[in-house]
Amino acid sequence: MNILEKEIEEIVFLADNELLSKKGLRLYKNKLSQVNFGDYGIADIITWRVIKNNSCRIINFQVVELKKELIDVNTLMQASRYATAIREIMSQFNLLNTKISIEIVLIGKKVQIIGDFVFLANFVHNLDIYEYKISLEHGITFNKQQGWRKREGFGIMNDFDTFLEQYKNEYYVNS
Repeated sequence: MNILEKEIEEIVFLADNELLSKKGLRLYKNKLSQVNFGDYGIADIITWRVIKNNSCRIINFQVVELKKELIDVNTLMQASRYATAIREIMSQFNLLNTKISIEIVLIGKKVQIIGDFVFLANFVHNLDIYEYKISLEHGITFNKQQGWRKREGFGIMNDFDTFLEQYKNEYYVNS
């Protein structure tokens, strides 16, 4: 079933967060759509929440970037540009006892697994990647993707075997 990127954006933006959570996608309650950051571009969706504790406040933002088809390194770079815009804007305010946290949420039909993008995604903190599916029976559902690795295994690792042997000898002696 084909769907336009704008339609996915409308579904995510207009849907109740509890329903989205049941469908596999966790977003913060407060949402803005088509956020214009000037030279940084226009973000699909920005969500946020404020957490108050005894010593400070934490403002958590999510930059949600949607793709009709493929999520790739360009999608991550685009969302990173919007995250940078948020950081720059928030730094202009003197928010006492306030911390800013920015997460990136990428949503698309498929994740590009050819090439090295998924290995980069393994090490980017505050990044969630979701693939969506649309069916008559379940409507739209979101599946969080993570933990990519080479399917073939490691092959010959003589160099790393040396490290493992040294580590074992030094730290596991008499243990």
